[in-house]
Amino acid sequence: MTPRSRPTSDSFLVARVTPMPVGWPALDYEAWSATCDTLHAHTQVLGKLAVALAPPEPQLQHAALRLTARGWETLPLPAPNGSGALVVALDLHNHEAVAQHSDGLVRHVPLAPDRAVGEVTREVLAAISDLVGPVRINLRPQ
Repeated sequence: MTPRSRPTSDSFLVARVTPMPVGWPALDYEAWSATCDTLHAHTQVLGKLAVALAPPEPQLQHAALRLTARGWETLPLPAPNGSGALVVALDLHNHEAVAQHSDGLVRHVPLAPDRAVGEVTREVLAAISDLVGPVRINLRPQ
């Protein structure tokens, strides 16, 4: 192909993209309210971890979660034992909470419809404790 010539359909792959609908699909809150409440409780745990571990910022900005293609995650949090950084995520594709240390160690906690939020929270805190030492958060829902 010369600098002035145009590419032909043989020179590259053409993908057909279906346009997205203009509006959002209807969502019946009653049908998914239990899931909504559970996700809310799990994200509160991540926020409380950030409050407990991150250096304070005005208006709790240090507790803000990052939205990812897979769910939500904390920003890197300083490990309480001084060993590096920790990120805790809710991976909604794999249905698990993930605690990952900056040294590469990872702990996975399954999320499932039949698991109580308190049970998952205790297991997430145990996984974090295994990676960076004990962390205390206010377990009371807000």
